[in-house]
Amino acid sequence: MVERIRCATPECELTMLPETAAKTGGICMRCVREREDAERSAFIKANRRDVNFFEGITDPIEILHIMHRRQSYDPLVREISYPKSAAQVCGELSDHDAKRLVNRLVQMIGTEEQETACDIAMDLRLATDHCLDAFLESLIDAGEIYPGILFVNGSAAIRDALLNRIEAKPNHTLCALAWIGDDVVVGRFDQWRRTPPDWAAQLFVAPHEYAHEAGWELTADGNRRDLILQTCFPLVAAKDTAVINAAVDVLVPASERCRWCKRELIYLFDVDVQQLGWGEVTRPHWRVLTCEVCSCFGNGIFSAAGNDGLPVWSKSNVRPAYLPTDKDEWTRLPSRSLVLSGRPRRSLLKAYSIYQRGYSQIGGYPSWEQDAEYPTCPHCCRTMMFLGQIDTADIDANFEGTHYGFICDACGTTATNYQTT
Repeated sequence: MVERIRCATPECELTMLPETAAKTGGICMRCVREREDAERSAFIKANRRDVNFFEGITDPIEILHIMHRRQSYDPLVREISYPKSAAQVCGELSDHDAKRLVNRLVQMIGTEEQETACDIAMDLRLATDHCLDAFLESLIDAGEIYPGILFVNGSAAIRDALLNRIEAKPNHTLCALAWIGDDVVVGRFDQWRRTPPDWAAQLFVAPHEYAHEAGWELTADGNRRDLILQTCFPLVAAKDTAVINAAVDVLVPASERCRWCKRELIYLFDVDVQQLGWGEVTRPHWRVLTCEVCSCFGNGIFSAAGNDGLPVWSKSNVRPAYLPTDKDEWTRLPSRSLVLSGRPRRSLLKAYSIYQRGYSQIGGYPSWEQDAEYPTCPHCCRTMMFLGQIDTADIDANFEGTHYGFICDACGTTATNYQTT
């Protein structure tokens, strides 16, 4: 039997074969790799340099292109970020520059930069109302109809081009049509509900249900009903603002306990509608009751309007098949850790969830981590309206997932659900 040799590193107790010791000078391979890693880290630290790719660049079109350029990773280069976000740069574009940008994006379709073009177009769409029709037409011609949200405000010509090609990619095309959502689309969705087309067999849901992806639904009488509130306010970390807006309170402890896990329930949102000026909502005050733990494991949690005006645990709640039993297994969200920003933001700005962080908000379009998931009110069977969302990463970078809150203005029911990637 070959006698193994102990590693020459004083604090290491590993052993190795004599052949390995002869090659490494008596050091085990783990210590060799650790020394190599330490040397590499020291070299990078000593030689790393800051590079500003934006230096001397004033054209906003070039700035956006640099922001989205796919650089190969170089550990010796630390890139200096542009002082403004891509959304801010897009928001400051003149009409002339916006047209120049769209023309540039059209030229990138069909090249290796097509994905970059779609990313920049997404910035422009979420942050502004500038016309993207030329770019959308090029996308359709290239057989690309994704993401659907790019087609918001698409013209009648874009809509008709999509309708003419729907059989090729019905899933993506329906999403795009839903985001256009004009009277013609609403009428066509109603027609497909009454008489499903042959291509509907390729889908997992009925064609008209794609309206949910764009924040609306088709009513029983064939009209459009919006499921979102257009006025939107971001929720920011409490430490980031000196003013606390009393119109909204977030993650407020409630006196009731969860029927399943016995933890203290919370009000995900406590909202004074009148102070926010939401004309779409008739009830003046909403408290969205939930268990922040159990709502992550089931199909959502409902609360009903109590006799004293406060919400109570709904009898319609269904216990999830699995719930964490160890109280230390789940970190509670800190109470009132987010506050309402006094400055509203564009309702569409955070509607594309894989694109940017900082989703927490009241109103606006939800940032779905997965498919759209508007609950159905268990008491009146209406689709519930989106009230707001909490991106847990806005509270702690180690958290993940988003909590969503919904209301039924008809009967006072509230609901919450949770999604994560």
